[in-house]
Amino acid sequence: MGSPLKHVPKPPALIAAPAASKNSSRPPTGGSSSCVPATQVHETVQADLPAANGFNSPIEGEVHHESPSSLKPSPPGEELPAANTEQKGGKRKGVVWFNACKTNYDVVATCAEARGWRVVKTESRVDQCNIHWIDMGVVAEWLPRIEPWMHVNHFPGMNNSLARKSRLARNLLRMQKIFPAEYRFVPPTWVLPDDFGDLEKRFGEGGMSKTIYIVKPDHLCQGKGIFLTSELERIRQVSISSREKDQAVVVQRYISRPMLIDGLKFDLRLYFLVSGVHVDGNLEPRCHLFRDGLVRLCTTPYEPPTAETLDQKCMHLTNYAVNKNSGDFQQPEGGDDGSGSKRSLRWFLQHVEDEYGEKERQKLWNKLMGLCVKMVLTVHPVLEAECNSVFPKDLTGGRMGCRCFEILGVDVMLDNKRKPYLIEVNHLPSFTCDSPLDEDIKSRLIAQVLDLTCPSVTAKDKKVYEALIRERRELNAQTASGATNTEGTAEQQPASQTEQSAADTPKDLLELPSYKDFERAYPAPESTPKMATQCEAILERVRAQFRPVNSTSRINRTARSRDPEPQPPKPAAKPPSMPAAKDSEKNNCGSSGASYATSASQPTGRQPGRLNSGSGLPRLVSRSASPSKANRIASTRLSLAMRPSNVQPDDGREIPRKSMIRQRSLPPPQISLPMKQAQILL
Repeated sequence: MGSPLKHVPKPPALIAAPAASKNSSRPPTGGSSSCVPATQVHETVQADLPAANGFNSPIEGEVHHESPSSLKPSPPGEELPAANTEQKGGKRKGVVWFNACKTNYDVVATCAEARGWRVVKTESRVDQCNIHWIDMGVVAEWLPRIEPWMHVNHFPGMNNSLARKSRLARNLLRMQKIFPAEYRFVPPTWVLPDDFGDLEKRFGEGGMSKTIYIVKPDHLCQGKGIFLTSELERIRQVSISSREKDQAVVVQRYISRPMLIDGLKFDLRLYFLVSGVHVDGNLEPRCHLFRDGLVRLCTTPYEPPTAETLDQKCMHLTNYAVNKNSGDFQQPEGGDDGSGSKRSLRWFLQHVEDEYGEKERQKLWNKLMGLCVKMVLTVHPVLEAECNSVFPKDLTGGRMGCRCFEILGVDVMLDNKRKPYLIEVNHLPSFTCDSPLDEDIKSRLIAQVLDLTCPSVTAKDKKVYEALIRERRELNAQTASGATNTEGTAEQQPASQTEQSAADTPKDLLELPSYKDFERAYPAPESTPKMATQCEAILERVRAQFRPVNSTSRINRTARSRDPEPQPPKPAAKPPSMPAAKDSEKNNCGSSGASYATSASQPTGRQPGRLNSGSGLPRLVSRSASPSKANRIASTRLSLAMRPSNVQPDDGREIPRKSMIRQRSLPPPQISLPMKQAQILL
């Protein structure tokens, strides 16, 4: 095998030879440079060339490729790495790039690789990635970099709206006042220090209460800083401290009679997918609930809280981070057989069906679904406004679809009557797989989320986006010039077909009633007409009442998205000429009356025959002034409206700034009223 190397002119030709035959099933063999085996070429390059030449070095940041310093020869018979088929700029043709540099979960990268995507682990190439997956607290820094042809696993504003305990409580409590029956899943909640006065009224004279309260810091997670108390003084100290540190604290009534499994308290971790589709320029929510999840149990048998047991966290707190360090924690080893301190939601629903019947199981599932949907609909106007303000503008008018989605970890607790209560929302749920149960649930979750939200992602998305922009600009130019070119429209048909095929596929999947382990929660399924009616009423109300003040109207936003290019100004229409006033109207001024004298050439925006209000009110002219003089005064004031403020009239009179008349579009006729009626109107 040494003889073929003598005919090799230079190392670049070695790399180019296998690339020319990349479509063949096996590498060519022979004595010329184009027939050198791939294994021999690979070994020769590593032996004769330094790694700095970059010909056979892996792309920086890719998964499953070693650095140039530790690159090993390929096994006999193996083809060259796919990195050798790169195009100029380092991006390989037909490859979807997945940004995983801000996630430490292996299951995320594994699911991306299973789809044939190229995973990037460094920030040097993220600007060309099609999909960005972020599981760290740097979401706000990355969202402004997401272009319309990209996808990201977070909504702007979700952290500030639902993931913070205090803001979650504020948003849900204000909706509870409007829809008390629909938001009964919110436990009594107070946000300190603002609500301390109202909470204080619920304690007796001695500062003690029979009700147990749970106190949660707003900025902490994993059970840190949480404690139970029935003493007002302890809550008072927390309130004072929160005011000094400017950090909110949430106080809730403790659920003292929870549902138990094997005598242990537990909570449910639900996985709720939030996405959206563009309809008439608006972002319409699409929500799906995963049929599987986690049941997290405490490790100490539950007892009603007393002064002696209030501090036992492994009895009252269901956080996995708290109980995993307990000596009684049992990690699930094999399949989901209903044992261990962590079980699956699928097992729990089957447990409810075995204990209480299939009807109770479906009833509980509908309650959990309604809880998640109503929670997200409460803040949907905020999410829509944040998407319009944070993301770079989509110059195609939304034809690329919604670029964001999010998996929320919703923590729910049941009382002894199986009534669900919302405890907390996590916008960065953990995807750690430290057991076979975790790996099974979370791998299915991530894979199916990518199916629903990114099924049509291709390496040509950026080019499609640029083609749509050109198509739209040409269409706007034709519209502005008034020309209709049917041939140009026919030439743009391929780009429209490409965009249509890219947008319809994810929309169709999101509209399905169910997809594998996901069930569509909004729009509500046909089997729950009551929940569908409630959700539509909630969304309509929040859009009308709680739209952020800094968001633009949907009409203006739609107009801007449909027409990104400036349009030429239209010529102003000439105002209609008004007929001259009759002599009877001019002389209709009694001894106790006054006339509103306005110039016939004065433009105004009011309808004829109506009195203007505000700064556009016409001036009163006394009876002693003749109509001709009144008209001269009005004409002088009208001419002053077109002059700078420091210009004096021709006769030397000084007219104050506030007496100048505003310019209007339509001239009203003369209006004459008795003095008494005029005074009442003024």
